[in-house]
Amino acid sequence: MSLNDILITPAMLSLLYKTALIEIQGNLPSQKKKSAANTPLYLGDNQKKVLIVSHFEDAVHIPDHMLDFLTNILTACKLTIADTAIFNLNNKEEMQIPELISGLQPRIILLFGVGPENLDLPARFPHFQKQILNKITYLACPHLEEIEGDKELKLKLWGSLKNIFPV
Repeated sequence: MSLNDILITPAMLSLLYKTALIEIQGNLPSQKKKSAANTPLYLGDNQKKVLIVSHFEDAVHIPDHMLDFLTNILTACKLTIADTAIFNLNNKEEMQIPELISGLQPRIILLFGVGPENLDLPARFPHFQKQILNKITYLACPHLEEIEGDKELKLKLWGSLKNIFPV
């Protein structure tokens, strides 16, 4: 294998370049999302105010193979990782969910393998059913690993996403 044949996933790239390649003076919003260990609490730039919440025990944000699957889902919705903020509920100790939501001000929150009760929401709703609470659109779904391996779940997810995003 030559160096030209090495494939680098977006997750690997973000791990390689934890800090900016160029230095910009001033107080940037992205500097506020750093934890004490200088690890971002979420992955992405939150450009279109879409928060994706999942739970992975053995990953900082999301495992590489799941990031690839999620990237494909986002691409179908005409979004990129930069349009979202991907938060691993495993990092909950570092930041409380209400603080995260008030800081990011999402318009849409996608829950993968996480229920509304994990976000301390006063409502409970079934998977793949769009809900609007406090001007935020929520969609709860099974875990990404479940969806990836099940064609029927993929179809249900796609049907729900078409009701949220203009695709």
